[in-house]
Amino acid sequence: MSDGHRLRELVREHLDGLDAVYVLDGIPARKLRNARTSHHLAKGEPILALFDDTLFGSATDGFVVTPERFSFKELLENPRSVRWAEVSPSDIDVGAKSIRIAGLTGKFTTWNAALERAVRAFLRAATAHHRPETTWTPTAITATVRQCLGEDTDVYLPPSIPPHKLANARERYHVPPGEPVLALFDDTVFGSAREGWVMTPRRWAFCGTFESPAEVAWTDLFTAERTCEENRVRVGRHVYTQLHARRTPALIGVFQRLQDLAGGTLEPRNPALDARITADPDDEAALAVYADWLLEQGHPRGFAATATGSALAELVAENGPELGTPDGTASVTWRWGFWDRVALFPTAPLADDADTAYHDARRVLRHPSARFVRSLAIGGADPLPPGLLEPVLRALSEVSLPCVERLAIAAGPRAFVSDTLDPRRFPRLREADLDVERVDPAVRGMLAGRLGR
Repeated sequence: MSDGHRLRELVREHLDGLDAVYVLDGIPARKLRNARTSHHLAKGEPILALFDDTLFGSATDGFVVTPERFSFKELLENPRSVRWAEVSPSDIDVGAKSIRIAGLTGKFTTWNAALERAVRAFLRAATAHHRPETTWTPTAITATVRQCLGEDTDVYLPPSIPPHKLANARERYHVPPGEPVLALFDDTVFGSAREGWVMTPRRWAFCGTFESPAEVAWTDLFTAERTCEENRVRVGRHVYTQLHARRTPALIGVFQRLQDLAGGTLEPRNPALDARITADPDDEAALAVYADWLLEQGHPRGFAATATGSALAELVAENGPELGTPDGTASVTWRWGFWDRVALFPTAPLADDADTAYHDARRVLRHPSARFVRSLAIGGADPLPPGLLEPVLRALSEVSLPCVERLAIAAGPRAFVSDTLDPRRFPRLREADLDVERVDPAVRGMLAGRLGR
């Protein structure tokens, strides 16, 4: 990222002396005040350069350069800005009376060829040594949303989120003070930002028209089915309704880009240790090494590795998105920060809903905490209703659980284990207990061959 001293030198070199451009100590106090208000600059954030694109010299429109960002504002439009950390030279295109930077386009009225050349040279020099982050960081998340939705006038990104919208959204979506809002979509008619959505490093929170606020942790969102239909976005069993249908495909696209950015998971992975534990799930030494490694990365799973009892429960409650909160869908036991035994639907679900059962099972089975599970049970003391077994098996067929050694299924009368269950997906399977009325012959044959029966 360009530091303040280097930017000052570049401002003097490229922008000083141009028409309608004011730099450093030469910026008139009135223009400085108006630009600071118009661009929603943080208190104490210095303006290094200012381009006044107004007819009467108010400086409420144009662009400003600060050590943190490049911000521009057109007539009757909201200001838009990008942090230097989000921009590389390839993201910049300066043309006749316009600038395109990191997916945002600004058009100006009092523009000339000399200004075009100078601004192009300045922006390229200011970003010459920067390459955007490509890992799951707040800066990279905001940059990804900007690239996908930057031209949408109802999407607000830091540092240009109006304070009243930010305050309303934090209250509406219960975002705690220490959790940054990285993107905000205002889907209200009068601009309150109490409907729409926000993105933080941990979650996507949303509230549709005439709906209650809800949220989905990124870990759950990346493992859920995502579809859009007209003005509705479905993420697993959650449905978000927008005012305008044209935006729904774009939001699905953002989710995919963010999943690509995160690599499908929001936690650091050690491929060598993953392979070692998968080959021998009983290798306690490898799990202990993994726990130490995760501690070094600052991930809560490293702390959970040695926590027990109330300390573990408190840690899970505080870090639900990272460690997983199965709620009533499953009961779990822990081993070295990962789930060791998982019981899906240990009590019969309240609703006999196949779609809900599928999404709930998928959410649990795809969570990173489940990747070293050794024992999996479906149903429990209250057998799973027969109509829910097939969707749960479908969710199971879509995940890889290479460490499973024991599989138990308990379902009610007329329950049928179809060939959706493929025993070959469990290479370490040693024990299977299927308390159901019927089992597909092919499945029974594969189980018999694998278990030596």
